[in-house]
Amino acid sequence: MLFWVVLVVGLLLTTLGASLALQGYVAVTRGIHEGHRQLSIGQFKTVEETETYIETQIASFYAGADATVTLVGNMVDTTVTIPWSAIDPTGLLDAVGVTSVSFAAMHRVEWIP
Repeated sequence: MLFWVVLVVGLLLTTLGASLALQGYVAVTRGIHEGHRQLSIGQFKTVEETETYIETQIASFYAGADATVTLVGNMVDTTVTIPWSAIDPTGLLDAVGVTSVSFAAMHRVEWIP
């Protein structure tokens, strides 16, 4: 009985950690994609505006997030690196040895500033 209780509790805690990590992943990538969309349609005129917007969107998970946005031709490329602990506050998934997570996205810009 003790073996099964430990196994079930471990499985539940791992599921909780994975769920919180997925929630963080979705929030960060959504912030990046929203910033790209605003730049693509011409709402933002510069990459600095886009970086500020993305960093503001990610601030709920990690206030020190630093987005790097580059515009090459008609492609916008963004990279954001944040600590793993900002995405997984339980610390249960630290066993994989990852200290930071990088998010990268590239989209086509329909409006060139």
